Amino acid sequence: MPALPGLLIEYLVNGAVALIWLLPLLRRISGLELVLPDGNAAGAVLMLLPLVYGLGMVVDRLAKLLTGKVPAQTLSLQWLASLRPEHRAHRFDALPVERNPFYRGPAATPEQRSAQMLARARVLGILYGKHGDLAAELTGRRSRDRVARGFAVNFLLAAVLAGLAAPGTGGQAPVAVNAAVLAACFAVAAAVMFFVWAVFDRESYAFELSLGAALLEESETPPDGAQRLTIEMGV
Repeated sequence: MPALPGLLIEYLVNGAVALIWLLPLLRRISGLELVLPDGNAAGAVLMLLPLVYGLGMVVDRLAKLLTGKVPAQTLSLQWLASLRPEHRAHRFDALPVERNPFYRGPAATPEQRSAQMLARARVLGILYGKHGDLAAELTGRRSRDRVARGFAVNFLLAAVLAGLAAPGTGGQAPVAVNAAVLAACFAVAAAVMFFVWAVFDRESYAFELSLGAALLEESETPPDGAQRLTIEMGV
């Protein structure tokens, strides 16, 4: 999947799913019914698409923050999902995992961070220039993971808002019970999707580490005699 269409689909999907909590929230705040105009529904949908896309960008950024930085980078869900692939890389890869261009750990110094970015740019150039199938696999995995992460956060937000709505139902017991049940359902869905995302992310990270080790070795392997002659002759 090309990077730009992949991002387009991810943001639209995450933005569309976000409507399950955003529309009830807007209705509750404004007190108005939110319906499409009868005469020009297609035009209204076209006008909503950019808004849905932008909402998807916000959800994706929030999801990245919640899974990668909360409560801290080294205690986040993504850090926990990274432990097994990094342990495997330490055991079986000849390359130290800290030198891997796809290593997620924090850099000790700005110079080390610059070196990581340079190595990543080098191997990505090789990947997209020489290994199109592997590049498509990497892009597809990342797209799948971002969609799963966005679903999890959207369900979490829907659970929170439904839970907050339950006490404010004006004493109507059936409505309050329904809101509480809905909040519980969204909470379960969020937990399931966070687990699914963690499994996907762990698999993708293991793939990235193996791919990064192979590509870095390829980028650092000096050319043989025939290749050196070709390079020197400018062929």
